[in-house]
Amino acid sequence: MTRPLVDAPPGTSSFAALITALERRATDADRIHATAEVAVVLRDVLAELHAVVGNGEPAEPSVAPDDQLLTAPEVAARLGCSVKLVYRSAGRWPFTRRVGSRTLRFSAAGLQRWLERRR
Repeated sequence: MTRPLVDAPPGTSSFAALITALERRATDADRIHATAEVAVVLRDVLAELHAVVGNGEPAEPSVAPDDQLLTAPEVAARLGCSVKLVYRSAGRWPFTRRVGSRTLRFSAAGLQRWLERRR
């Protein structure tokens, strides 16, 4: 028998608890440097769920409060590459964040960690 993803605490909806659990898993995936595909898929699922919640507000922030989200041109400037390459590589990078159905941003802290690991 499979165990449910979350047990909703009293006074909260199971949907809100599910979003919170998925936010935690996405953060854990980033923290352990999971493959970009895992982190990006979790962020995509969360984006879809947030759209259904009603108010569109996440149960927990998906980006650390002290982190900055960068645009593709900003990432390209930091990496010394083209914007086109940034968009092509976004699915493989663990610091990619989907903030809308067609909008990508990139975690500055995640980019910095990724660069440090590559050195």
